[in-house]
Amino acid sequence: MDRAACGRGDRTTWSTISDNLVNYFGPLDHLLQAIPGDLKMLCLTNKLHSHKVAWIAFDKSAILTVENNVITRNPRVNVTHDGHRTWTLHLARVNATDAGTYMCQVNTIVAKSQYGVLEVVVPPNIVDSDSSGDVMVQEHANVTLTCSATGTPTPSITWRREDGERININKTSRVLEHVGPILSLAKISREDMAAYLCIARNGVPPIVSKRIQVSVDFPPQMNIKHQLVGAPVGYSITLECTIEAHPQALTYWTHEQSSVMLHHSRKYHIVEMRGDVSYKSHMKITITRLVKKDFGSYKCVAKNSRGETEGIIKLYETEPPTQAPTSPPSFLDPYKNYRE
Repeated sequence: MDRAACGRGDRTTWSTISDNLVNYFGPLDHLLQAIPGDLKMLCLTNKLHSHKVAWIAFDKSAILTVENNVITRNPRVNVTHDGHRTWTLHLARVNATDAGTYMCQVNTIVAKSQYGVLEVVVPPNIVDSDSSGDVMVQEHANVTLTCSATGTPTPSITWRREDGERININKTSRVLEHVGPILSLAKISREDMAAYLCIARNGVPPIVSKRIQVSVDFPPQMNIKHQLVGAPVGYSITLECTIEAHPQALTYWTHEQSSVMLHHSRKYHIVEMRGDVSYKSHMKITITRLVKKDFGSYKCVAKNSRGETEGIIKLYETEPPTQAPTSPPSFLDPYKNYRE
C-alpha cells in the first residue's frame, strides 16, 4: 500500500487512511511552536490523479492554500510542492493568533481530510502594570506583593529573597521559596527588609523575574556596649555605639561642655561604618591625647524622619598604669612621648 504523511520536518505523524483514489497517512499530532519562529507542516499524498490538495485553518473556516496557490491574504502563509508527494504549508513569524486546528484536505467525492492541532507556546512575560512596585512601609505593617505574568502555557509564579535568606510567611513559617502570584508579609519587621524576586516560568525559555524592593521604616534604636569608660591623661580612648535605623539616620557626637556637634579633627577621629545589614551602622569617636577637660559625658545622637534617640557614655579619669600591660585594651593607646 502506498503511504504518505503530514507532519513537521521528517516526523511521521499521521495514522493510515486510504482508498482506491488517494492514499496518505498520519494526522498531524499536537505541535508546539515557540514564538518568534517559522513553522512547516507537511502533507504527503499519493494517487492524486486530478484531485487537488488544500490547506485549511479549520477553527477559522479559512482556506489557506489550494495546490500551489495561496488563497488567504495573510502574507505570512505560503505553500510549496516538491513535484511528487509532499505539500508543505509554511507559516512565517508564528504568533499566538496562529494557534488552532489545521487540515490537509483532498477534494475527492467524499473529501479526505487530516487534522492537527498547533499550540503556540509563548515565553513568560511579567506584566508590570498588574504587579507590585517597590514599597516602603512602617515596621509592623502588613504588606501584600502581587505578580502577574502572561504566557502559554500559563506561567507559574514563585518568590525568593535576592539575598538568599528565608521569607517570613505570616510569622508562622520561614521558607526559601513561596509559590503563587501573591506574597503576604504580616507584621513586617526590619529583618524582612530586602529585595524580593518574582520569578515566572512555563517551560519556554527564558525564565523572567521582577525585583521588588521592600523597605521598612522605623525610628533609630541604639545599643552602647560600654557606658562607663576610664582612661588616664595622655592616652587616647575610643567610644562606640551601634545604631539601627531606616531611613539611614543622621549621626553625630557631642560633649557635655557644649551641645555643639564634634567634628573630625586632630583631636577627634570620627568614623561611621555600615553594618552587615543596610539598617545597621557603627559609630566610633577616638579622643586623642586626653587632657582634664576631655573627661565627662559624651552623647551619641541619631535622627531620622521617624524619630531620634541618643545614648550617653561617661568618660572618667583613671591613674596611669605603673607598668605597660602585655596586652593593653584595644581602646587605650598611650602616646610614645607621654612621659616626655
